[in-house]
Order: sequence, then C-alpha cells, then structure tokens
Amino acid sequence: MNKPGRRLLVLLLCAAMVFGLSACWNKKADREEETLPQTGGQSAVEADGGSGQAQVEEDTHAADQEKDDPSPEEPYEDGRWAMPQAGVRLGVVPESYRSDEVYISTASQELGSGVTYASVVLAAVTEEELFALDSNDPEQMAQLQDKLYDLFRVMGINGGRGEFELKELLADYGIETEFTFERLGEAGDYVFYRASSGEDRCPVPPAEKREIVEQILADTPAVIEGLCFEEPILIEETAEEGVLSFETTDLSGNPVSSEELFGNNKITVVNLWVSWCGPCIMEMPELNALNQRIQEKDCEVVGILIDGNQKEALAEGIDLVEETGAEYLMLKPFAGVDWALPVQAFPTTYFVDSEGRILGRPIVGASVPLYEERLEELLEEME
Repeated sequence: MNKPGRRLLVLLLCAAMVFGLSACWNKKADREEETLPQTGGQSAVEADGGSGQAQVEEDTHAADQEKDDPSPEEPYEDGRWAMPQAGVRLGVVPESYRSDEVYISTASQELGSGVTYASVVLAAVTEEELFALDSNDPEQMAQLQDKLYDLFRVMGINGGRGEFELKELLADYGIETEFTFERLGEAGDYVFYRASSGEDRCPVPPAEKREIVEQILADTPAVIEGLCFEEPILIEETAEEGVLSFETTDLSGNPVSSEELFGNNKITVVNLWVSWCGPCIMEMPELNALNQRIQEKDCEVVGILIDGNQKEALAEGIDLVEETGAEYLMLKPFAGVDWALPVQAFPTTYFVDSEGRILGRPIVGASVPLYEERLEELLEEME
C-alpha cells in the first residue's frame, strides 16, 4: 500500500467522522422530489454528459408500499444505504435511521491490497445543521465530535485471508487502536468483518436528541444482523495508453480544449463534483488554496461540474463557486466524461499529465491533503 493509501487507512479507522462526511455517492438528478446530499450509495447522475456508470438502483418502492423494516431478502433500495466500494448494503433500515432529527452517514472505500472499508456514523444534528458547519473551523469541528456516534464499521478482505491478516495490516501501518473482529459474511472472494474498538465514539446524547439517539443505538444490532454482502465494485486502474481529448466550456460558456488545458501544466488536478454534494462544496476553499500553492510548480486545479449540463444545476453551481470563493477553472462536462473519468462517488479527483494521460487511480472522497500528497509523489516520479 502506498503512502496515500496508508494515510487514508489511518483517516478511516481512527477518524471515521472525517471520511464519513467526505463523499457523496452518485444519484439521479432528475427525481421529481427534492434530493439532498448523502454520503452513502446514491444512484448515478443521468444528465447529458453526466456520470451514469456503476449506478446504484433508485428506491423503487411506492410510498404506500414502503416498509419500515424490510427484510434482507427485500432490502430497502434507497441508494443512501448501499456502500458498493466496500461490498456492503443495509438490508434492514428501521424508521429511526430515516429520522430528520439526525443525520446518518454511510461511506465506503477501497483501501488497496484487497481490503475494503465501510463506516456508518450517526451525527446528532440535522442534515441542514451539519452542512452549515465550517469544516475549517476547529471549534465547530470539536463541537461536532461531541455529537458523533460510531454505529459500526465493516472491513472486507480477499484472497483467502481473514482476521489475522487484517490485524497485521493495521499493525504494519501504525494503527495503534486495538480492534476486535467479528465475522459477518462473505461474497465471492471476500470475507467481511465488523471492526470494533474501545475507542468507538458514543457520547451522552444532547437532551433534545436523547430519545432518537437511544432508539437508533437500540436498532443498530438488527441492522448489523441484516447486512447484505456482495463483491466490492472497485475502480480499475486506468489504461496507461488512454489519453484524454475533449472540448467543452467553462461555466461562463468560454471554450476550453483539453490539449491547451493539460499542455500548460506538468500535472492537472481534475476534481469532479456535482451541485448537490455537500463534501464537494465544503472542500472548495481548500482546493482554491491548493491551486494557489501549486501554480509555482506548473500545476493547476480544475473542477468539472458533472451535472453542469442541467440548467438549474449549472445556476446552482455558479452560485456555489461564488459563495465559496473558488477561483480555479470550472468546466462543464464534456461528451463521454462518464467513460473517460469513471465516478462512483463525489468528489472524485484524477491527476493528468501534460499529454492528457491519467496518472494512476483517482482519489475518492474529499481530502485536499491527500490530493497534495499524491501530487508531490507524482512530481517526484517525473524528476
């Protein structure tokens, strides 16, 4: 596992909250009802030029048929509860998990070396309150920590390996937390374990949230028992011979060609985002600062608003760019972007050289420090 992979592993296991709020799974943007950013398996954007790959099925239950507590055989198919990169899906979703009083975050990640990770974290705040927080404000983040609960985390491992190898992996990468592993199931070549530790967060609930928090905690064992497993959907390595070539416009309609864009930089950091993704929006100020730092290295950050071909999403995206103070180049999606730059979750960040070649795997989830670390490693390899 490379250095970014190691750092991400530490981030995921020892600070699940950070990653749990760092990615939005693709979801359809043309649903009739209002949709809000979620951090689990949202289904894919189906706009012209948008990403429709590896999408999770939308909830097909009619309102009058929806079950409060579906069985594993008939899982609640809202994409929020699917974690495809970890091969984990909630088959039982009690009513408490869908309460508007709190926010439950699901996230999944391929860690590399045939290991996957899923986390389910409860925030004792509303979704609106959560995404109103400033992720760069230490005081606000400290206050949020006191309202977070580790409901459960699941690790998968392939190749006939198991609990012993997971413990070795954690030790090799400096994870000091002592985890216990409970085997939950298997699918294909993968075995899945619940990973628990004495450091899991379970603070005293705020008085106004006590009843719902206690109900969620009481319902969680049934959720874990009803988990469904499948082989993880992994992002494959991009073929080295593949070269990006496209023409599009920025959000203001000015023409942009890939040849000119990439040709002016040693490496271009390409950040794919959508207008409804909270983590995408939260990282924009940091991305703007990163863009300013790396320009002296002949590198640049470029954003692609994947749902930018939709009139309302484009208008929302333009407003968000202004509100966050993002001054780096923002593009509308080009034809075939879903095939050229596959996306399973937003944000997804690719690294492209001056000839338009994609450099290795993308980074999934909002983590500007990881982007910068990967960029430095790629620049060193070029020397």
